Amino acid sequence: MIALDPIVQDALTEIFNLGIGQAASVLSSLIEEEVALTVPEFEIVRKNEFLALAKEQWQGLASIVRQEFDGPFSGNALLVFPARESLQLVRALLSNGSTIDTITELERDALLEVGNIILNACLSSIADCLGQEIVNALPVYIEAEPAAIVADCTEDPFGHVILLRIQFSVQKEDVRGHILFVLDMPAIDAFSQAAQRLIENYPS
Repeated sequence: MIALDPIVQDALTEIFNLGIGQAASVLSSLIEEEVALTVPEFEIVRKNEFLALAKEQWQGLASIVRQEFDGPFSGNALLVFPARESLQLVRALLSNGSTIDTITELERDALLEVGNIILNACLSSIADCLGQEIVNALPVYIEAEPAAIVADCTEDPFGHVILLRIQFSVQKEDVRGHILFVLDMPAIDAFSQAAQRLIENYPS
């Protein structure tokens, strides 16, 4: 894990917290019920460290929404749920009490929409803080091992993964999700600049 100045870490967390708050509001309006998303836990890890961590943390396939983006820096944004928890989430959103163990096409579309809302909200928050435009590709849904997808996102051995952990609460369903940003080194500098802007604008 890369150690950051605590003030910079707090500012970067706030960038993503703004995006998560926007996502919660949109999701709540969409399903006409409160969706609570916790303040994200934030850390930056080197790509090779993350690959080792992912193999330990995620056993087998996970439900992943992947969205490529470009702008002042390029990369991939991923929303990751363990397969079982993705079922809990989409069935809560769809008010579906089914106990079937495989995800249906309707549920896949619902999870894709959730990913689209959350990832776009985070990327929009980043763009606002940077004062620059970020262009998003259409998201895609994948069932795969997270380590394999992250490895596929970049060939840069010095790349980094920004790891956010958030907790979803819909109809009293607590579901643990992860947002990953797979970035190259210039992106880390851009994030630091965004953090510095927040610090300058909100010195308290």
